[in-house]
Amino acid sequence: MPNPLFYSSVVALNRDAHRRLKLTNRSARFGFASESHLVPAMVEEFTAAAPELPIAFLPGGPAPSPVFVAGLAPGQNLIVDAEGGWDAGYVPAYLRRYPFIIGETTGTDPVLCVDSTYDGLTEDEGDPLFDEEGAPTRVVQDAIELTGRFRDAATRTQGFCSRLNELGLLRSVTLDVKRPSGETTVVHGLMTVDEAALAELPEEDFLRLRKDGYLPAIYAHLLSLRTLDRLNDKLTARQQMAAE
Repeated sequence: MPNPLFYSSVVALNRDAHRRLKLTNRSARFGFASESHLVPAMVEEFTAAAPELPIAFLPGGPAPSPVFVAGLAPGQNLIVDAEGGWDAGYVPAYLRRYPFIIGETTGTDPVLCVDSTYDGLTEDEGDPLFDEEGAPTRVVQDAIELTGRFRDAATRTQGFCSRLNELGLLRSVTLDVKRPSGETTVVHGLMTVDEAALAELPEEDFLRLRKDGYLPAIYAHLLSLRTLDRLNDKLTARQQMAAE
């Protein structure tokens, strides 16, 4: 299977092979995402992230998947700054869990894995992954908890997206962002909830969405699209800095 986005070499965390590894506790550690204008999102994140980040859906697979829009063109992340910091009030869980991830193989229990190429893993400085006796430290325990919650959230997110797809609530859109110069930046290839289709849903389907707790996420997604202007502001600021 291909590695997930941002992961280059996923290996199972091993108390013998990785006994001396430490994780540097750097706030500016998101440089690995600097060239990705889309970041995977989980449905539980919509409400918290909506005031900060645009949320859309990316076609593919059995149903489209939710993503945070972090740039206005492929290869461009306007939220990650030059030092690798995340310049928004909400950090997606997909980024927070890196470099850890849960690995699953048919017939075996899930195991905590790590991207061995991450430059924040060293033997020189940082918080150790294992203590002198080889027991996992708080770093590993927290990683197990976060990656486990992420895996469960991914399952719920798949159910949410499948429901939207089944009800015909998603439509392909072109996101237009007006530049101060009068030019328009266009983001292609994404989908959003069709508000007209939502309003016309049969009562039974609408009540089912409410019962399953999906309505807050739908409305948060729609509200989040207003933050596209923030990306425009960040792009303008970068261009001005480059010109100086």
